[in-house]
Amino acid sequence: MNNSMHGGREDHNKTKDQLINELAEMRREIEELKKSEDGRREAEKTFREREEQFRNLMEYMPVSVQGYRTNGTVVYWNKASEAIYGYSSDEALGRNLGDLIIPTELKPLFREGLVLGKQLRKSGEFMPPGELLLLHKHGHLVPVYSIHTASVSEGKEPLLFCMDVDLSERKRTEEALMASERNLRTILDSVNDAIFIHTVDGKIIDVNKKTLELYGVKREEALQMTIENNFSASDNPVDTLPGIWESTLRGEKQVFEWRARSPHDGSTWNVEVFLRRITLNDQDVILAAVHDITGRKQMEERRLELERRLLQTQKLEGIGVLAGGIAHDFNNILMGIQGYVSLMLHGMETAHQHYQKLKNIEELVQSGSNLTGQLLGFARGGKYEVKPIDLNALIARSADMFAQTRREFTVHRKLAEDLAFVEADRGQIEQVFLNLYLNAWQAMSGEGDLTIETENVFLDETYASQRSLAPGEYVKVSVVDTGVGMDETTQKRVFEPFFTTRELGRGSGLGLASAYGIIKHHGGAIEVSSEKGRGTTFTIYLGASGKKPVTEKKISTSPQKGSETILLVDDQDMILDTCGEVLRTLGYTVIPAKNGQEALEIYTRTKEAVDLVILDMVMPGLSGSATYDKLKEAHQQVKVLLASGYSIDGQASQILERGCNGFIQKPFDIQTLSQKIREILER
Repeated sequence: MNNSMHGGREDHNKTKDQLINELAEMRREIEELKKSEDGRREAEKTFREREEQFRNLMEYMPVSVQGYRTNGTVVYWNKASEAIYGYSSDEALGRNLGDLIIPTELKPLFREGLVLGKQLRKSGEFMPPGELLLLHKHGHLVPVYSIHTASVSEGKEPLLFCMDVDLSERKRTEEALMASERNLRTILDSVNDAIFIHTVDGKIIDVNKKTLELYGVKREEALQMTIENNFSASDNPVDTLPGIWESTLRGEKQVFEWRARSPHDGSTWNVEVFLRRITLNDQDVILAAVHDITGRKQMEERRLELERRLLQTQKLEGIGVLAGGIAHDFNNILMGIQGYVSLMLHGMETAHQHYQKLKNIEELVQSGSNLTGQLLGFARGGKYEVKPIDLNALIARSADMFAQTRREFTVHRKLAEDLAFVEADRGQIEQVFLNLYLNAWQAMSGEGDLTIETENVFLDETYASQRSLAPGEYVKVSVVDTGVGMDETTQKRVFEPFFTTRELGRGSGLGLASAYGIIKHHGGAIEVSSEKGRGTTFTIYLGASGKKPVTEKKISTSPQKGSETILLVDDQDMILDTCGEVLRTLGYTVIPAKNGQEALEIYTRTKEAVDLVILDMVMPGLSGSATYDKLKEAHQQVKVLLASGYSIDGQASQILERGCNGFIQKPFDIQTLSQKIREILER
């Protein structure tokens, strides 16, 4: 700012501290003048004139000024104080300032200020300025920027002044504040945004303290610079500036995003600029408030990334529901085929002319079951039996097995020695890695390097939330190949079921979709990073567990017979027929029921005779879940084996948590069924 103010405006350019000091000086001059009779009249006249001048300035300035003694008694209360705090001058004078506007939590600070005031020996600030919440007459809090000064005269009690700027209605006081360079400096330096005041051609007239901090320059340096050449990054869209200046000069407020640059070190960052034309000292200038939006930009980028992930997840979940339904129905069909094959093979000699044909059919059923398993792995995660497992051992075994069948490429293992255990279904997690190995082998066209690395990691809240995980300890597995890589479009679709870049007949497009579903439903995350021509990395995160793996008992592969009574519940006649006949072949008495309601009626009549209920999960009318609950109501000790074309994850796991005895996945053969039945009945 310049010093071109004239005449009567001169006093308004003085700062509050200067005026208070001047008043103190005036009093000392009067004391000197009073030594002579002639000087006394001159002193009184001078005092009245200058006091009137001071009071006029203080009374009508837009900053709230309260004058008070060191005991807190208010002796001065200007009009701005009336407007801000609601008390008239008559209401305020003579009362304690602490009772008027000081809230309870600030009273100790106020009392400290009074103590400091009594000890003052010279005029000036006696407490640091700052933002406060002070009380209005009607009880609500008023945010202000408060400055505390004192006027001290020798031999007299100090007079304390509190000057408050109402931050909630700052615009109302701007014009008056700009009349004083010192007042403007106080306001500008309290703002947390960088403030530039510059001419229309970009020459800087003034900056605030935040500008100096943010851009790393000194005030004298800033005043020698221009916005365009020194504070603006080179990659800004400068072609938009003419239109912005024209609108600003017409009096329109402009808000736009820009790239700021530090003259100190050349660093750049995102800012939001607020431009407005103002009149300062009879000259049109531009007031620019620059707000650092680096954090906001990062939040926006994070939000967009999360939205993209959410849309991708919702898309995959929608496809998963459809795929899961298809897999369930297909498994029921396979169950019928498997049932009849098991019946025909039971007791058949291996030399029989149809034995090998039936075994071939059984293998085809298993292939179909593997395919539906992939679908269910994507749709519902395929968590069959979760136990603590050693990923290093699983990876070593699966990688060695795969490498033996694909000798043309090299497998490297970098396995952490102290790797934490994870809780997972061993078979499903092994399927995930086999799918990743196969994808890598296909991407490398037979030659290359496959590297598998494990490590313990801690995911903080920011990193974990970006992957829809909870923060904590995880096991990280990286599967890296040196294949052809993927472009960005392929990476976005790589986990979709039936999506493949292979030619027809070289893949179902279910492997990576299944891996995605399995990992997701194990409470983990899987992600891909790739670049065309530079290979691909799949990264898996699974929650670390403090539990240790247990050695599993070997189970007999031959069918185990029994003589108990079994209530078989399924809405598919084919399942009732084949499964019923299998059970009878094993020696059991079978009572069939076509739906949940019929099963309840039968069980109510015969519960003493029924040793086990094999219950289908998905049935019209009364669902498997509801049927189970009603069976438990009828008899708390009822033993139930759930059977479903879906995997154990989801509703089945919830029923198991409520006390159900076991689960069997369709299609199952006679050996698996017989072993599962004996496990439950012999507990």
